[in-house]
Parts: sequence; C-alpha cells; structure tokens
Amino acid sequence: DSQNVAFWSRHEQKYLCYFRTFRNGKRWVSRTTSDDFLAWTDPVAMEFRHGTEEAPAEHIYTNGTHPYFRAPHLYIAIPFRFQPGRRALSKHQARAIRVHPNYANDCSDAILMTTRGGAVYDRTFLESFIRPDMGAETVARCGRVMILGSTQTVKNYSGNEQVQVHGPGYSKILLGDDVVDQWEDYLDLMADSIYKNSGRGCINCSGVWASRHTEEIAEALAERVGPYEVKDPTDPEAGLAAFTVPGQAEAVWGMIEEGCQENGTTHVTEKHGARLEQLERCDYIRPTILHCDSPDLKMANTEYMFPFTTVVKCPQEQMIKKIGGTLVASAITNDEAWAAQLTDATNIDRLNIGPLPTIALNWLQPHEGSIVDFLFRARAYQTPDDRLKRICGK
Repeated sequence: DSQNVAFWSRHEQKYLCYFRTFRNGKRWVSRTTSDDFLAWTDPVAMEFRHGTEEAPAEHIYTNGTHPYFRAPHLYIAIPFRFQPGRRALSKHQARAIRVHPNYANDCSDAILMTTRGGAVYDRTFLESFIRPDMGAETVARCGRVMILGSTQTVKNYSGNEQVQVHGPGYSKILLGDDVVDQWEDYLDLMADSIYKNSGRGCINCSGVWASRHTEEIAEALAERVGPYEVKDPTDPEAGLAAFTVPGQAEAVWGMIEEGCQENGTTHVTEKHGARLEQLERCDYIRPTILHCDSPDLKMANTEYMFPFTTVVKCPQEQMIKKIGGTLVASAITNDEAWAAQLTDATNIDRLNIGPLPTIALNWLQPHEGSIVDFLFRARAYQTPDDRLKRICGK
C-alpha cells in the first residue's frame, strides 16, 4: 500500500528506487540501484540524520524521493509520516465523518527530507511540513490542487475548478437485459475485473449489476475466486496483496461483517472458509463476494482495497441513477438505446460499451484526471498559414 517509484539519476548514472521496508518495528525506507532496470542491488536501509545526530525513528510511508529539477544531484522527499496513538479528531468528529473507531486514534502528516545519494536522509526539519489541519488553507492559496480522498472529500470540492479531486473508483460491470440470460459467457471477464492486480486498483470491479440471475452470478463468482488462498509473496502464483498497517485488515473486515447484517445482504463466499487471515507481520483478506437484493442497501455501492465485489439486483431502467459516481462502467449490452443513455450519463467517467473488463486500459486514452488534465487546460489556437510557415522555417 505504498507507491514505490524508480527514476534515472543523472548524477549517479544509474536507476534508483527508494521503497518502503520495515526496521525495528517501524515502517522504513530502503534504497536499491540498477544499471539496466533489470538487475537490482540488495536493498540498503536508509539512515535518518538531524544535523550530527540520529533523527528520531518514525513510521515513514510513501516517500516520493525524486531529483530536484534545479539541482538533480539533490533528491527531495516529502513522505507520509504515520503517528499511531496521536489523535487529530475527537470521538465526536470522527463519528460525524464516519471514521472507523480503529483509525480515529491515529493521524498522519508530511515531513521534508533530502539526500545526496547514498544511504542517508537529512532531516533538517523534524517538525511537520504539511500538517493535517492545513488542507483548506493550502487549497485556498493555490491556483491548482490535486486531492485524493473519500467520497466526502469529493463532495466537499464538487464544482471547485481549481481542485482536481480523486475519490473512490466504485467501478462496475452492468449487464443489460438483452444479454443477462447469457451471463455465464462473461464470467471470466467479471472474475478478471475483480481479482487481477489483487483488486487494489480504482478500476477493479467493485460491483456487478443486473436485473435478474444475480444470485446465480454471485454463486458462480464465489466458486471462481472464493477458494483463492494466501500465498507467500515470493510465490509466482501469489495474487493477494497484504495489509501491512496493524489493525487495518481487521477494521475493514469488521465493516464488512457489520454491512452483512443488513437484511437483503448475503456473504456468498462464507462457505469457502474464513476471509480474514492474520499473520505475524501482516494480514490478508481473501476474495469476497456479497449479494444485495436491492441497490438501496449499504453494501450495494462499497469498495475496499482487495478483491471485493457486490452483485446487485437492480432493474436496468434504474441502474444509471442508482450506481452513483462510477470511475469505470463496463456495460455489456447490444441495446443501442441504453448505450446512448449511458453515453449521456454524467456520473460515469470512463465508459466501456461491450464485453470489456473494467481493468482494460488503452494508453491512447489517459485515465480521467491524469497529470495532463491537471497541468494543462484545453484552449483554441489559430494563426494564419504565412505565420505558421515563417515559424516553421518553410
């Protein structure tokens, strides 16, 4: 659950990767190098210095180490610092914004570190660089801001043109009434959309919607992905990613169990054994399939960072409205009238018409909200031919 990005160092003339590891019970950062991007050196744990002294050991997540563009020999990092046991919200505030009790006792911020290569980070400033309570002020002072957050965060910045906000994906497969009786033809497509990339992407399928056969579809998906076992991360067949934050998997599973208590919601993979597996240093949740007999149930529009999907029974004529905000919708149908309605739907960002998995990417079609959209705006530009020829030297 940490993005680890490699880059080419002009200063060192090799590829570098600073990535998250563990050391002495703390989330740490290690460094590895490569001359060809294929063979990498053994990781070396970074040291953290404050002047001539050792900096305090703290939990460091996504480090984002990269060369400073004006001085590429200097690498800058603005990592995510996790502070367990330090509350930023009162119990009332946490309850109001629906923070799970297991998460409300901790907080996070961002710190500033630099390194000139080698295995040492310089932490000149030990205090927070971006504090948890500065978000609104930062947004107000910046001309363009990118924010990642929950559904509530998306709502907070709705209509604010200076903010590009990224929320949950809630990507879905919609089976049209004209093809739903042949749902078995699309079982592989549904399973791949749910399970590949360990179900962690915002484009992974978190819901399969149909007007009928939903119980059979849920049972078939449970038979397909339910038996998948946790494997050692070094196993080439390993397909599940670990939850490495202590208590996170248990908290997520607690929310799912609570949601399954609502009438009309069924845990279909239950017969395939326990889903939560807690190990010494990390936890896993095995693929989970639920069934909801109404789109109005709590678990009908939910997603988690593992292979999790709810099969939802919903009339076709209500689907576009009921699915809510959806990053990717794969609508499997030959009904051109419904396809036109889906095309006009403003709550769907990326639309696939036909038997395409939600995880299908075309690099000629950037992800909505890409860095290009963030940095540039569309603008018409015209000039006479004679000026164009003059500029081009023709």
